[in-house]
Amino acid sequence: MKKSLLKKALGLVAALWLAAAPASAQLKPHRAPGDAVFQGNLYGVVVSSNETPFPGVGLYRLNSDLSRDLLLQNNYMSGSAAVCIRGKLYVTTAMAYGSIVVANTIYMFDAEKYVSLGSYGIPTNKANMAVGYAYDSMNDKAYAITYNSNGSSFMLNNFNYEKRSYSPICSVNETFIALTFAPDGTLYAIDKNGVVKTLSLTDGATEEVVNTGLASTYFQSAAYSPKDNAIIWIACPATGSRQIVKIDPVAKTWEKLSDYTDEVMGLYTTDVMGIDGAPARPTDIEVSYADPGTNSATVSMTVPSVTFDGKALSGEIDVEVTVDGNSDSRATGKAQAGSDYSIDVDMQSAGAHRLVIFFAT
Repeated sequence: MKKSLLKKALGLVAALWLAAAPASAQLKPHRAPGDAVFQGNLYGVVVSSNETPFPGVGLYRLNSDLSRDLLLQNNYMSGSAAVCIRGKLYVTTAMAYGSIVVANTIYMFDAEKYVSLGSYGIPTNKANMAVGYAYDSMNDKAYAITYNSNGSSFMLNNFNYEKRSYSPICSVNETFIALTFAPDGTLYAIDKNGVVKTLSLTDGATEEVVNTGLASTYFQSAAYSPKDNAIIWIACPATGSRQIVKIDPVAKTWEKLSDYTDEVMGLYTTDVMGIDGAPARPTDIEVSYADPGTNSATVSMTVPSVTFDGKALSGEIDVEVTVDGNSDSRATGKAQAGSDYSIDVDMQSAGAHRLVIFFAT
């Protein structure tokens, strides 16, 4: 379904992805076994396909031989933008007549158990119509591009995925069709002319990286694949065939990997994101409370002794623990590589919490 356009190295966070077994529906591979087009584990919402039979709109695993596995079929996934955050898929759909928005909904799905989690109505105005999302998994922050209040241009927003709300950061004076974060926290955006740019998270300023020349007339998706060490973009250009494109933002190069049949929204990977040379993940993580019923807790762990790319790590490492992404609950300290380490944190309130552990060298 086409959506027309209106005008210091951080280590790995302590988070785990658990993938459930996929459904049995599978389309035939287009490549011989072992002839991989890309290396990463990629997933996304397929909203249309040039290939028949097509099982329908839904969440698919996109295999490196260009086959795909249907994980969850649901027509409500055919929206204007999608993003997977911490194992949950958010899909935005909207209905507008001119400048009047009559319906605006976020549908949620469990991207690990492959079930629907319900739908949530959000304010019916242009400023809440998302056309693109990007999730920074290294910092556990999500962003969205929406229209401005009158629909004449676009805004960059923080996306509070727990409250399903947007808070504006700055104006965006260009039309971007795909967004993705690199492990170093750089936001890359592909504009309607196929130009890959960096996009500032503070003032919306851009800087050209590489021009693919693949101009398009509707919104698409891209994802940084750590196994490919590159951005993978499923491009649907205005002329020519759909194709899988590999973009190296460091070398500032791009290449067409293969023709493709599908239009994919909300492309994402379940591969661990990290930076070569940065600390790997901690192990043996435990949380204990000083007294039952209190908010004071101690987080214990074994500090990594190797880097993300498997090299020996030694010396002192900076440690930071956040609770529910709240800077007021942040605890910091220093630890020796490979040591057993404990740090006290304030949970702020009773109930379930998400702890994120950062390491830095």
